[in-house]
Parts: sequence; structure tokens; C-alpha cells
Amino acid sequence: MICRLEQIYNHQRKLMFQFEKIELENGLLESGKIPLDMDTAAGQARLRNFAGRVTEEIVEAINEDAQEMQVELADVMHFFVELLILADIRPGDIQAQPIDHERDRLDELMSYNESPLIRIEMVVCLYEVIRKLWTATNYLKQKAWKQNKRESDLLCYERHIGYSFRYFLFAVSRFGITSQQFFDLYMGKAKVNQDRINSGV
Repeated sequence: MICRLEQIYNHQRKLMFQFEKIELENGLLESGKIPLDMDTAAGQARLRNFAGRVTEEIVEAINEDAQEMQVELADVMHFFVELLILADIRPGDIQAQPIDHERDRLDELMSYNESPLIRIEMVVCLYEVIRKLWTATNYLKQKAWKQNKRESDLLCYERHIGYSFRYFLFAVSRFGITSQQFFDLYMGKAKVNQDRINSGV
């Protein structure tokens, strides 16, 4: 049986190939390699682009009511998983403590016994996801405005991206959303995105 996080990865791969074709047609695709060559300026520009997309969706979620926030969090999941795929970070690379190979990875990463957060606490948690995400991105040193090439710390980047993603799932679970509910939210939004692609929206 394929774990739910792997199913999400598989669905996102199918979507990203279709969206990349659209981005290429629009002249906005920094790099079409999957996974990216992370030590190139183009590859790092695309990683920053996706960090921005994740951030934008998190802010949209923060600005919504509780019900609509859940839908927006599914949007965050789409962009975040695509970022992980681009960076060649796989479900098994995202460490949970302790690691239990008999459990579904999404269950494992979203299993917390604390009481659900009130809204203001949830907002603080989501802003912390953003901070961790851009802490990771700061390890990418290939920048368009820099004349001197600096060496990027890709291992630190990958580690901190993993921290950020784990903290995102922690925040979602603390909002009172179960791993199955979040999986269903993701799949529902994946269908919406596929319908948009098919209809040319």
C-alpha cells in the first residue's frame, strides 16, 4: 500500500508537468529540470519562486475564516510538495521523531496529542513556517544581483526545508485537521486544479 504522502507526491508530479508546460508557454519557466540543478542560478531562482508561492498561499490562508483556511492550507500543500519535488526531497527524507516504518508517513508527521490551537496561535505557527522556509532559502547564494559567485550550502538548505515542511504539517494538525482530512482536502483541490487545466483556465 502506498502511503498517503507518497500518493500526494505522485499526484503533484502529474500536475506540475502540466503547469510547467503552461509556464513555458508564458515565458516564465526559470528551469524545466525535475529535480532542479540546485547549484545553478536558474535552479535557485525557481526554488525562490516556489518559496514565494508557498508564502503567498500561507498569507491567503491567514486572511480567511476557519472553514476557508482549510482549503487554502491544501493550496499551501500543493506548492510545498512541488518545492520538495524540485529539490529532490522525498517522503522518506522528511524525518519524523521517532521514525516508525510501519506507519503511514502522513499519519506519522501529523500525530500530535496537544489540544487544537485557537486562531491567533495558528497564525503565529504559520508565520513561523514562513520564517523557517526563508531561513532555508537564505542558504541559496546564486542571486541575480550578485556579481561574485558564492558557494551555496545545499545540505543546510535541504535540512531546513524539511524543518519548515514538518512544522507546516504540525501547524495543520494543531488546527484540528486529521491526516485523513488533510489528504482529502489536498485531493479535492488537486481535482479542482486538474479541471482548471483541462478547461484552459
